[in-house]
Amino acid sequence: MRSSLLLLAACGEAIQSGVILPDLGDECGAEGCTYPNVCSHDGTCVEPGSAGAAIEGDDCSATEECAYGLLCSGQNLCVESGAEGTRADGEACGGDDDCLAGYACQDGECVDLEIPYWEGGPCPDDDDDGDFKVLYQVPDLPTSEPLDFFSMPFPHDLRLGSGGTPVLDGFPAPGDELAPGVDKLLNLVEGHYGWGLDPVVYFRFNRAQDVGTLSVLSSK
Repeated sequence: MRSSLLLLAACGEAIQSGVILPDLGDECGAEGCTYPNVCSHDGTCVEPGSAGAAIEGDDCSATEECAYGLLCSGQNLCVESGAEGTRADGEACGGDDDCLAGYACQDGECVDLEIPYWEGGPCPDDDDDGDFKVLYQVPDLPTSEPLDFFSMPFPHDLRLGSGGTPVLDGFPAPGDELAPGVDKLLNLVEGHYGWGLDPVVYFRFNRAQDVGTLSVLSSK
């Protein structure tokens, strides 16, 4: 009798209700994994404490940090779907805590705050034949060609309009559909007079720098 109980105990770690559970490194789902492994967010059996394996009640900042089937709530806890703080995009809410982590309650609806990935504006081919140089091409303003914008150092007084406010025509931006906040910031900049007193200046080169050839100038 004692040996039978030991056999059942040993099998209990790998079998649940007659189903053989996936082991470390195997694909998994709602059935879980062999003890003490955890089915991660991306559906792989991993060791406890691994990335994407936070269990119910653990702290989180995004759903990707939680184990398979769990969501990161507005209270920043890994919870089951349907629990408090798990309302998604477009669902009714009374405050940010009603929505998933990374969402905000705006005008009574949960809104996803994540900015979609944007590859950036088009870039010219490297000039491998000519001398290495900083580009300084004065564009005709206004322009809507993104390639023209950083061909001239930025910011630059030539990009100030007749009233002294910045002209940002052609500044590469993802647009309203991907990130409407960027266009709003650009509009704010165009409404102010001049540039900052101590700005960072951006230069574009005709090809990638060979950092091994760079040196630091000394005042000695």
